[in-house]
Amino acid sequence: MSDTGTEPRSGNRWRAIAFRDSVLAFLHESGVHAAHRSGTGFDDDASIAGLPWTVHAHRQRTLSLSLSQDHAAARAAEAGSELYASVHYRKSHPVELAYVTMPLDVFATVLVRLHPELSPTPGSAA
Repeated sequence: MSDTGTEPRSGNRWRAIAFRDSVLAFLHESGVHAAHRSGTGFDDDASIAGLPWTVHAHRQRTLSLSLSQDHAAARAAEAGSELYASVHYRKSHPVELAYVTMPLDVFATVLVRLHPELSPTPGSAA
């Protein structure tokens, strides 16, 4: 613990939180006003709360989709959500050009929820 009574700041962690805050600002500007920080201080893990999804912001030197998805999946399990995605920082690009990734099974779930006509009801002609 530092002299100020707070945990020491990790540069990478705080850069990820700053990126998450940029993502939040963009979501708010886009009309997604329910999105907010998931924690504060030491408990702040760069996740975004207030959505029907679990969303986690990642700012990594080397992109690791597996690590990012595992982290988002763990946060989703804690929140009891089956929908989750990771937002990835892109060096030298504005936040609105960040990548959003999710596993294929989550993508399929999203497609069916957004477009139920894509999934015929049992007994109907396909």
